[in-house]
Amino acid sequence: GDGDGDGDSDSTSQHPHPHQHVHPHSHNNNNNNMQSLQLNNLYHLNDDWSMNDTKLSAWRHSFLTSFGGSFRDRLPNMLSGRDRGKKNKKNIIKTLPTDSMQLQNHHYSRDLNFKRLSFQGHGGPIWALDFDNELLVSGSYDKCIKIWNILNANCRATLRGHEEWVSGIKLRGKYVLSCSWDACIRLWRLDDTRFSGKCVSKLQSQSGNAIYCIQWSVDKNFIVSGCRHQAVQVWDLQKEKMIKTFMGHTKQVYCLQMSNNLIVSGSADRTIKMWDPRSAACLGSFEQHMGPVMKLQFDDHKLISAGYDKQVRIFDLRARKQLHSLSGHSKVIFALQYDRKKIITGSADKRVLVWNFE
Repeated sequence: GDGDGDGDSDSTSQHPHPHQHVHPHSHNNNNNNMQSLQLNNLYHLNDDWSMNDTKLSAWRHSFLTSFGGSFRDRLPNMLSGRDRGKKNKKNIIKTLPTDSMQLQNHHYSRDLNFKRLSFQGHGGPIWALDFDNELLVSGSYDKCIKIWNILNANCRATLRGHEEWVSGIKLRGKYVLSCSWDACIRLWRLDDTRFSGKCVSKLQSQSGNAIYCIQWSVDKNFIVSGCRHQAVQVWDLQKEKMIKTFMGHTKQVYCLQMSNNLIVSGSADRTIKMWDPRSAACLGSFEQHMGPVMKLQFDDHKLISAGYDKQVRIFDLRARKQLHSLSGHSKVIFALQYDRKKIITGSADKRVLVWNFE
């Protein structure tokens, strides 16, 4: 592992440990109502896996889309049958706390069970994944990429080529993009049936420069990566070479996202930086995190991030200030994704939390 550990994080090393899980990557969505934003922790999915587990879990999509309404309206329906017999909805709502921090304590019910699939076949912990309506693609500490049928959890293919564990995955139609601790980015092309594939391009960074995260431009011509050598790197996929390097972070870059006119990166130095893709100039920084930043997502108006300080932080991109800091996880947050109605976060505390935009 890297030698420049941060003593203030809740891990023994500065970089994420290989025996920890990460969940799907994020996508852009807009939400214009920022100033009146209130968030409540609706529920958590608690799966009994250990930190060196080798399986993937998928919960029913109907659950993740069923909590778009008000938490106060939903809670009576979440009570057990025994409790529903004792109280009616009107009386329950009267007894609910109104303070948003108190509402966060009502996110869990032991009586709710959701069907899910288990994808088993990797020989080590899962670090990265992406999916579409048909396939789920995963990267693991076992140095392999697996292609799964997302509907029945059958493994369609295993892609081998990386020499270290796979840290990032992107799926685009018949193409899979991957990065690894071997300092290499690989492009894989699946066959017409998407039941097999082969490596068609390889981008090699400096020796020892583990690549932690990747983003793929919409036109598929450019790749942005974050790496151990404290840099954000831009690659031309057609020319198969690195064309730009953004320097400014003082430690490893663990997460990033790109748009047409902005790149945002999060680092082990506890900062989030905004970059101009054309000039490579740093446009500003957010410095509110108290530990390494492990995951972020932004749209035209807001930025949401999380990491070792266990907080989900929401920033106004234009005003460049923090709007909210959400508490709920008890350990480092490795996964974050949001849409117009909710934020979903995953943590080393073995929980997935769903937060509602009110």
